[in-house]
Amino acid sequence: MSERLIFESSLELAQHGDKDLAAAVAFAKSGGAAGCQPSNYHIAALKAAQIREVFEKHHAQIHGISVHCLTYILTAAWTGTPGLKPFLPKELWEASVGEIEKWASDQLKAVITTGRELGLVSFPCFWGPSFRFEMATGYPWPFFKAADYDLQKEGFDRFAEKAGPVLDFAKSSGAVLAHEPHPGTMAHASVSYTHLRAHETDSYLVCRLLL
Repeated sequence: MSERLIFESSLELAQHGDKDLAAAVAFAKSGGAAGCQPSNYHIAALKAAQIREVFEKHHAQIHGISVHCLTYILTAAWTGTPGLKPFLPKELWEASVGEIEKWASDQLKAVITTGRELGLVSFPCFWGPSFRFEMATGYPWPFFKAADYDLQKEGFDRFAEKAGPVLDFAKSSGAVLAHEPHPGTMAHASVSYTHLRAHETDSYLVCRLLL
């Protein structure tokens, strides 16, 4: 009976934004990982050939590109939260919601394009709070819908508007945005993931669960 590799050690590097790509990959290898998943910030100024060269130099495999921050920005900017500032260029700190969303969308499409040039399919991510706080907290659940409002539909429509174009771009590029339920974001990520599954069809798989 032949052996088949099912799991491979990999380090997701979104928490290591203070390192450049070479330092981040070296860090992953020093911990015994076979490869890693750099974030969009690690590769922002690099072309696919330059990224490949860094990984080959460190005898490491690239398993994906983390776009957690970008997808979060894209679907959280509407809230006006200042918590996005650490993930944004300083020149966008006072920008409009539309300008921030356009930047995040453009960045996502650029990362997906570069990743596909590297032969990648999966792009780990999580989504921001497309729903209002009542939907995230689960209360007051009897009043999610009334004659003049529907909080669930509003959230679904908002997610489709914000994330739909990027999901369409990923699909047309042969890429998958792999939703990762995060311990610190489960209050809204679980709602968003439920939404994604509700809109999944055989012909349009918009998300895969990353465990």
